[in-house]
Amino acid sequence: MLRRNPVPAARALKAYDTWHRQGRDANRRKLKSASYGKARQWRGAYQDGIRHTPHTRGFDTAREAETWAQNQVSAIKAGQHITKGASRVMMGEWCWEWLDLQAIDPSTFGGYQSKIRLILKYLDRLAVHEVREPHVLKLMTGLHRSGYSFDYRVDIHRLLTRIMAAAKRAELTVVMPCSIETYAKPNRDRPTIAAYCPTVTEFWTFFHLMPEETRIAVALGVGVGLRLSEALGANIEDLDVEACTYQPVTQYKPSRRVDGKRIGSHDGPLKTETSGTQIPVDPWVVDWLVGQLDGRTTGKFIEFEASRSGGRMSQKALRGRVYAAVSELGGEPAKLVPWGPDGKMRQQMGFHSLRHLYGSLLADGAYSLADVTRRMRHKNNTTTLDIYTHLVDGQRDAAQTIGQALRRGLRDYRKAANGMRIVGDP
Repeated sequence: MLRRNPVPAARALKAYDTWHRQGRDANRRKLKSASYGKARQWRGAYQDGIRHTPHTRGFDTAREAETWAQNQVSAIKAGQHITKGASRVMMGEWCWEWLDLQAIDPSTFGGYQSKIRLILKYLDRLAVHEVREPHVLKLMTGLHRSGYSFDYRVDIHRLLTRIMAAAKRAELTVVMPCSIETYAKPNRDRPTIAAYCPTVTEFWTFFHLMPEETRIAVALGVGVGLRLSEALGANIEDLDVEACTYQPVTQYKPSRRVDGKRIGSHDGPLKTETSGTQIPVDPWVVDWLVGQLDGRTTGKFIEFEASRSGGRMSQKALRGRVYAAVSELGGEPAKLVPWGPDGKMRQQMGFHSLRHLYGSLLADGAYSLADVTRRMRHKNNTTTLDIYTHLVDGQRDAAQTIGQALRRGLRDYRKAANGMRIVGDP
């Protein structure tokens, strides 16, 4: 059986003279080699522990050659070594190679092409392993001064982060130059807009303005505190009617392309582990939800027969209906406020405002801080207090439960709709 000698371990070798041969002449002078006077005299060498043949490089002095070899071995042991071939890969070559490996649809591919061209406008002359934070900062600053929007610059930074992360996995670089320090800076300070919380009266008016097939999603938002994607992915089986509890399991994921194949809208994992916490649901809210199911006991809470994605309502479709209902509602909920650093405007009230109303009813009602934090599925009490600063820790027996508050609001709405005067109104 043929046995091959094992590969030598990673180690620095002694530098050798390429201009002279071993041995000396009769006058004890060094014998010149055929390479005498050509290229550099001294050659450093090291073994990388992977192949038999050592890596070499020419230097003017033996000291420089040996220092280089020792540094290469130290980099290998520290996991920061870049091979000679990898060090020659330029950003222009790598970015396009990375794009060719992505399984994405043509429109997304075209968008990536445009962004990569902008990236290479600043980084094209650099090898992949040479890119550092100052280079990324120069890119982001240049785009800022050229007038590109904040959102577009954020997309470019995220794309470059993906490209450099893939380069690091491919051992083309040992550093990640993209960080929070290089992140896109807004064109101006983001406006501080408090999260809008509608009144109970505004909610019931909004509820009845929503299309009937979407009202159960609204009920999940205000009665259980679900986020938009959680409401679209909510399963009827997740609600325990007897125990009056609800435990989110999945949330809606939009259609996307994976490995060249398009995957339609589907259920995916929740945002965080805390999002899957089982929470108690007010008995009146449970009855309210069950009453809107029309006898259904399985499947999704919200169905949409007109959908092109197999009966699933998309986030865009539900947001559109919320926008139309809020516009019809008018007043403060429909007031346009800036929400982005580039002056984009949107209505104060959106689907997430229902979750804020849910939290406010809990905070103002007969619930302790621990109860509110659990029902909101926040990771800690600090998050709850940051949003609902008016929350007072401790049980308040005289305060209303969330079911009582919603039921009273519905009664007042019906009286107002029938033209009856509500006690306490001016």
